[in-house]
Amino acid sequence: MFYVKPKSRKITVGILVSPANRSGAKDGDSVVVELTSYPSAIKPPEGKVLKILPDIIEPVHEIDTIIEEYSLPLKFPRQYSLK
Repeated sequence: MFYVKPKSRKITVGILVSPANRSGAKDGDSVVVELTSYPSAIKPPEGKVLKILPDIIEPVHEIDTIIEEYSLPLKFPRQYSLK
């Protein structure tokens, strides 16, 4: 079993991820996790890895991380596009 440490301070416990739900993530990777079960008094929350985020080497990678963290849309409606 593996634990994911949430980036958000609102989530105060680690999320348990089984080997079958790692999706190839390795120790130290930044990932997007979907909760598959919520915590109880006797067990932590469980989840599965949806996406492995790239290491922040270039600014574009940091942008990808921010988009995921704040659930921002990848595309905006045409009415908001610059002409």
